[in-house]
Amino acid sequence: MSVEGLLSVVRATVEQAEYGFFVTLNASGAPDVRLMQHFPPEEDLSVCLGTSRGSRKVGEVRNDGRSALAFQDPVETAYTALYGLARVRDDASAKERYWREEWSAFWPAGPGAEDYVLIEFVPHRIELMNLSRDIAPDPYGLRAVTLIRKGDRWEPAEG
Repeated sequence: MSVEGLLSVVRATVEQAEYGFFVTLNASGAPDVRLMQHFPPEEDLSVCLGTSRGSRKVGEVRNDGRSALAFQDPVETAYTALYGLARVRDDASAKERYWREEWSAFWPAGPGAEDYVLIEFVPHRIELMNLSRDIAPDPYGLRAVTLIRKGDRWEPAEG
């Protein structure tokens, strides 16, 4: 399958998942995992997540932006793992764009709430497997296809 085809499968896997596992590094360098609701990926596959300014995730991202997002598609027996860098965004236009009305229960003031911030995640490496679409290199199902970002392009990883 072409790189463009693989990226299409990645996008579909992320879009169909209601939640993803966001992995950050805590102060001692150990991974912390949290299930979070995400917004659809942008053209460059960056993903935004809304959260509380005082959350553990915000502190961890500010301390060390290295992180990962993982999504599962049980119907297609598939997963996508994105590895990259995250940063905290607090600009009004982004908060307005990345808002869900159901979140008013947490932030009654809406996207302008002082406590509401975004985590913007930009991937530089992707792993994917999709058994329904026969995307699983030999030995079948024991390793994933890996793509690496080179500038504005994605390329298969060497080896």
